[in-house]
Amino acid sequence: QRVIVKESLDEYYVKENILDGQKLMDKWFPKINAHIFLSHSHADKDFVYSMAGFLYREFGLISFIDSVVWGYADELLRQVDQHCYDSVSKTYNYFMRNKTTSNIYLMLNNALYNMIDCTECIIFIDTPNSVKKISEVLRDVTYSPWIYSELNLINKVRKVKPNRILVKGFEKRSYTLNESVTESLQIAHDISTQLKALNKLEMRDISVML
Repeated sequence: QRVIVKESLDEYYVKENILDGQKLMDKWFPKINAHIFLSHSHADKDFVYSMAGFLYREFGLISFIDSVVWGYADELLRQVDQHCYDSVSKTYNYFMRNKTTSNIYLMLNNALYNMIDCTECIIFIDTPNSVKKISEVLRDVTYSPWIYSELNLINKVRKVKPNRILVKGFEKRSYTLNESVTESLQIAHDISTQLKALNKLEMRDISVML
């Protein structure tokens, strides 16, 4: 269930113009109890929601989907950025805006690390929306800085074997994804090394932790 968006930042002020970063992170990006962390492209959200429902219905496994639980990071930024607004010029200070964005995104990244570390299993949804092949040199890249970060974190967290393991098979289900096309600037992150470190998971032969 999505955490209720706070309408005010009043309770997070240590003093005037100083916010308690730890309290903000704990409230806006809380750690929840989940078995599986689903790393995915937002464009695949419908498939990911269906997969999370299947895992819960068939195995009782709770999946963590950041866009469901923490889908309001931009709302937090809008509230924090009130300190960057100049009422005279009616514009936002560029340097202050960069600073607030960096702080909020670092909080979010740390919260993602905590969730990846505490779940029993991480599944990366490899689709044309999450992994691009743009040239012979950059064969496996992502335009998402969050996917890039999550894949790097996956290879750095503790590996803790759960007390129970149950293996079940299920039929591979086909689905069609429309690859979005954009003419805007993209920053490509090479994730070839990170992808090679992951174990390939076939839809017809899934091993889940129970």
